[in-house]
Amino acid sequence: MGESAQTFRLVAPELPAISADWAALAGRSLVPSAYGAAELVIPILKQGGGRAEAVMRGGTMAMAQAVAPGTFHDSTLTSPLLASGLPRLAKSEAVPALQAFLNARSKPFLFDTVPSEGAFAEALQDSAARVFVLQSWRRAGLEIKGSFEEWLADNFDHKRRKELKRLRSRLSELGDLKLETLNQNSTLNGFVDDLLELESAGWKGKRGTALKNSPGVAAAFREAMAGLQAAGKLRFWRLALDGKPIAILYAMVDGDEAWLGKIAYDEAWAKFSPGTLLILDATESFFAEGGIRRVDSSAIPGHPMIDRVWRDRIGFQDVLVAGENVTPLGFWLVARGLLVKRHVRGLLKSAFYALTRRKRS
Repeated sequence: MGESAQTFRLVAPELPAISADWAALAGRSLVPSAYGAAELVIPILKQGGGRAEAVMRGGTMAMAQAVAPGTFHDSTLTSPLLASGLPRLAKSEAVPALQAFLNARSKPFLFDTVPSEGAFAEALQDSAARVFVLQSWRRAGLEIKGSFEEWLADNFDHKRRKELKRLRSRLSELGDLKLETLNQNSTLNGFVDDLLELESAGWKGKRGTALKNSPGVAAAFREAMAGLQAAGKLRFWRLALDGKPIAILYAMVDGDEAWLGKIAYDEAWAKFSPGTLLILDATESFFAEGGIRRVDSSAIPGHPMIDRVWRDRIGFQDVLVAGENVTPLGFWLVARGLLVKRHVRGLLKSAFYALTRRKRS
């Protein structure tokens, strides 16, 4: 353990006591982390299933993490609203804070879906006594350089651009097509309600995986959206035809990065690709906004829609780490057990999708 790490302590405070410090940590963060933002994570934690943990140095918070306790290892909290387990971590104290977080545990910790490159990955390597990457992959992202028009020309050939323009024109011929965005004159509840309803009416609702199918998740979503809007971190886009939403999408902004959230569309209009058209509208908004350099799609790798629209890729990994109190043998057993479990689960999932012909996304 480094000398400075000895001045840090791991605590598990109640949410009301941690909320303000967690939110304030955003201004000192090692890396942008919308999925580690207090405005998003705390509403999820209020619904149960996990706990908040913080590393403190004196009266100052150096790290905040939503944790799912386990028998043989702890892990970052999972939720339909979270596409990364990246914590809030103070830039000036990243390594000693992570050391304190890990060395206070007697079992390994699994960081789920965290960047495989960059400042956090480097700090984790420098902090952990033991590291094992369970899985690594890349998912679609958007690197914002130049203008939207230049990006559009570079990413799509003339035939594809013409087809996308034709789809939008066809929709416009069928009614009053409007792009609506969240602004100071908007009612947030309208956007939230429309997303919940549109998602529930589609294949996710039929499968039972839509946000509205879980009252607790839907409640957390509503609270998180309100908190993110108040903090200026929320963006919303809605494509409406004759006043009726046919596609809706939101994104979260933190620092100079953004993350797409849930997208939903009316499947009755699927042949016009309203989801793709809305992604293009959102992309143009990101270019126009300024100050954002990268957007994470938050999608599964190989997503059939976003992978064809956003061609940049962002690396992620599931990485098991441990501090000094975990023996090499104990760490190896947990890592091996997780690998076997994931392999078996992957085989069963592939068989299930093949038999039911269900979508993975």
